[in-house]
Amino acid sequence: ELDIPIVESWAHARDPIDMLVAFSNVDAGRLAAGHLSERGFRQPAFIGRGSGRGKLRLQGFAERLAEQPPRGGEVGDGDGDVIQTADHAA
Repeated sequence: ELDIPIVESWAHARDPIDMLVAFSNVDAGRLAAGHLSERGFRQPAFIGRGSGRGKLRLQGFAERLAEQPPRGGEVGDGDGDVIQTADHAA
């Protein structure tokens, strides 16, 4: 054994070899949606994979917009289907 520290990164490993630096994909999606919504974008869009990490990011993105939807915006699932509409009057 060489006794060399090993730092894994990117995704949460259930059983890291030594140390792990990672982030939540759901939280990343929430932060992205919040950033766009707070800056006044009316139809923020998520473009990404619908499986794996992309699905988790979409989940966070949609959850954030459902909690505080942009005025007149829509949340779609990437396949052209609208998940939720949010058409609030000013």
